[in-house]
Amino acid sequence: MFASLLLSLPRSRNSPLLVAVLNTTVAQMAKSVSMVLTMAYRDIYGEDEDAEDPAQLMLLTAPLAATEEVVALFAAGLA
Repeated sequence: MFASLLLSLPRSRNSPLLVAVLNTTVAQMAKSVSMVLTMAYRDIYGEDEDAEDPAQLMLLTAPLAATEEVVALFAAGLA
C-alpha cells in the first residue's frame, strides 16, 4: 500500500520526506505488533507484567534509506 503510494507520486525533492513518512509508519506498526505479541506471549505462558524481568517480544525493522530501495522491493513484489 505505502510503496504503491510512494511510486505513484511524481519524483521530486519530497522523496526523502516520503521515505521518512514510510519509515515512521512502519516503525509505529512494528511497535504495535510487538505489544500484541508480548501480550499474547504473557497470556499463553502465564507471565505477569509485574514480574522482576518480564518477557518482551520486539519486532525489529530496518528503515529504508532511499527511494531506490522501495522501488526494488515493489518491483520484486515484496511491497
